[in-house]
Amino acid sequence: MEKKRTHKIFIHELPNKVQQSKRKVTYISWNALFSSPHHTVRTKLVNEMKKIIEPYLVSLALLNPPVAIHIKYYCNRTAYDIDNKTIWFKIIMDVLKGWKLEDDSVKFVKSVSIEAIVHKKKIDAMEITITEL
Repeated sequence: MEKKRTHKIFIHELPNKVQQSKRKVTYISWNALFSSPHHTVRTKLVNEMKKIIEPYLVSLALLNPPVAIHIKYYCNRTAYDIDNKTIWFKIIMDVLKGWKLEDDSVKFVKSVSIEAIVHKKKIDAMEITITEL
């Protein structure tokens, strides 16, 4: 029986907002995508999130599908909805697709899960675990 490979990526300083313009910031969440009627706001948010995540995935080996992706989201606040942070799955999977993983369909990614962890640091962090099933 072949041993499952597990890949762990830890982002120690994860921004929780991106600069939209000189005077405006957009917080990283599904709400930002749903609430903005203008496509340039949504595009800017997604592109900036990809710039954040890509450097952490460079050293990742090619993945043998199917995989499961689990995120531990570290934050010192408790007044937020964890489901808004699931936007990171979309970004991670889009970055992996065609680069480290052939596709991001359910044939290749069988499950995603997220866990909220309260910590004392002032900046958010994220641990991504990708398990080859």
